[in-house]
Amino acid sequence: MRVPSASRLLDAWELGLAQGPVQRALTLLAAGSPESSRDDLAARPIGQRDRELAALRELLFGSRLPLLGRCPACGESVECVLSTAELKGAGTPEGDEAEGIAEIEGYRIAYRPPTSVDLLALVPGDPAALRGQLLARCVRGAHDAGGAVDADRLPSHVVAGLVEAIAQADPDGDVTLDLTCTACAHRWDEALDIADVLWREVHAWAQRTVRDVHTLARSYGWREADVLALSPARRHMYLELSQL
Repeated sequence: MRVPSASRLLDAWELGLAQGPVQRALTLLAAGSPESSRDDLAARPIGQRDRELAALRELLFGSRLPLLGRCPACGESVECVLSTAELKGAGTPEGDEAEGIAEIEGYRIAYRPPTSVDLLALVPGDPAALRGQLLARCVRGAHDAGGAVDADRLPSHVVAGLVEAIAQADPDGDVTLDLTCTACAHRWDEALDIADVLWREVHAWAQRTVRDVHTLARSYGWREADVLALSPARRHMYLELSQL
């Protein structure tokens, strides 16, 4: 993982504007991982992908991650601050190491954690149908005493156990925050989507950067590449001078 140049990050932002959440996450990851192909990035378990996105976020904006939630009971805004280190070290295995075997009430099931490839392959539908599609893609083989069993034929209690096994194999793929409302003391769990958090920060950065380019190009006649090549500190100094 490396810090992308301002030009490379701006290109990723422009591409991401027309993409859905999964493709957008891969576009951001590719900006900081030029040595990896997009296919390789898409084939990584979601937990591994999100750990790397957290690392990219730290390189771009620092380790302090302020977040804002809303209490489902009273509607009060709730602020919390995380460290990106908390999102990078849960110990999710990488690649083939994340695959496993679950023994559940007479069923032996080989599985792997979901990847971005799996998410992109889902056909839109209701939540239950989406879960079924995703599970079918993650089951590499299932058997009981009578032989092979299709994933969609597994009993519901076995499916529940398998979902838990997959979650344990890829804990970084489903991060939830335990929040408490300071106004009414209500407690609830809220999912944290680091890809969405990073995208919103990159989007805000890109809008500021485009405005800076516009101001300095108009003031000094510089090209976009000239402005983006400046360090943030020097760019800020020229912006202040352009207002004199």
